[in-house]
Amino acid sequence: MLSSCQGTSGYGGVEVGPLEIGLTIDSNGKVSVTGGFVPKISVGLGPIEFEAGIQQTIDLTSEKPFYLFIVYRDSTGEIYREEYEIGKKFKVVFSPQESVRQIQGNNDSVVVVVDRLEFTTRHPNYDRESPPIPAPIGWPFEQDRVQLNLVSAEIRDENDYEDAALFLVFTLLNKTSQELLVEFDYDQIFAVDSVGNYYLDWDGSNIETFHLESGELRIIEKYYTTAPGEYVESRIPSSAFPVIVYANSLSRIQGAQWLISSPPIYEYHTYYDGDIAGNVGTPFYIENFSVTLTNLEVRTSDDYDDAAFYAEFSVENTSSERRLLDLDLSYVYIEDNFGTRYIDYYGGGFESRWIDPGQTYTFDRYYTTQYRQESRIPIGTAYVVVVCEGIGGGTRAQWRFDIVR
Repeated sequence: MLSSCQGTSGYGGVEVGPLEIGLTIDSNGKVSVTGGFVPKISVGLGPIEFEAGIQQTIDLTSEKPFYLFIVYRDSTGEIYREEYEIGKKFKVVFSPQESVRQIQGNNDSVVVVVDRLEFTTRHPNYDRESPPIPAPIGWPFEQDRVQLNLVSAEIRDENDYEDAALFLVFTLLNKTSQELLVEFDYDQIFAVDSVGNYYLDWDGSNIETFHLESGELRIIEKYYTTAPGEYVESRIPSSAFPVIVYANSLSRIQGAQWLISSPPIYEYHTYYDGDIAGNVGTPFYIENFSVTLTNLEVRTSDDYDDAAFYAEFSVENTSSERRLLDLDLSYVYIEDNFGTRYIDYYGGGFESRWIDPGQTYTFDRYYTTQYRQESRIPIGTAYVVVVCEGIGGGTRAQWRFDIVR
């Protein structure tokens, strides 16, 4: 509920001179404006990305002065726009508790964006595969714009001096537009081996809370043992593999699972041979962007760097309008022909930036099999495929790089 306000004090309304305009959001995500204003236009925007609908609305402000535009999605994920002709200069004030933001358009018009965070944020035609249950390490789970990934699993053997059997590293990414208060319940994340042994948090049962800022990637490192809170060595028996890691609940993530096996038993291919864009230097077009893999370096055993790969990318705005680029680094990765997935060396992350027409944004990343650990491609690797799913929706960019011997 965005309650009304008088003058410029407090939160919760839209001030139009002496007028008060309150905004309400019902359980289906429908936005209503009080104060006697009736929308001149209320229209569904069709199968487009949410940010594309926002940009389209911002462009309209050049033609319509003193308008209030509301862009929102309903409980089914459909995107809508409503237009209110105010007729004079006005100001928008909204409650920070709601997932609402305002954008100042042209001609003293304002765009209010209501992003109901519990709705799925992916394009309805997005062909990104859902994580298998359980998933291999490095495969992110995402719900309501919060992303959790198991990026490293260190299994202790008899020669290790640590008592804990497992050392796990997770990344938690806030892709929403607001700061989140996260409750971390130690009992909700644990591991179970194939003979039924439970590996619980080394520190025992506890709940801690922390704030996760918009766009923040938090690294969570935890130890797991069969005897939490005690200085007792525990190990996973060699006959007890595979092991499944459960994250039953963390922030908005429910029911995430990853599989740890030795040797690996997963050989997933998320790329498609028929969709290869080409080799290094070949552009791939995703919506309003041209995406190019400009450089790929494969590390050898003589190289001092830990990462197996170093890659450089460029993204060009090929449209005639300013566009918003959303870049999710967890979905920019590399796979070899054996199905091994190489993830972002630093655990991923999320970027959102405006790119002007004709402007090119470049970025580079390092890739490894587990977070910040040394890795190399296996002997006999014939080729690798660089996959970019993290830009826009509806398709992916892929480049094949042959290992020439």
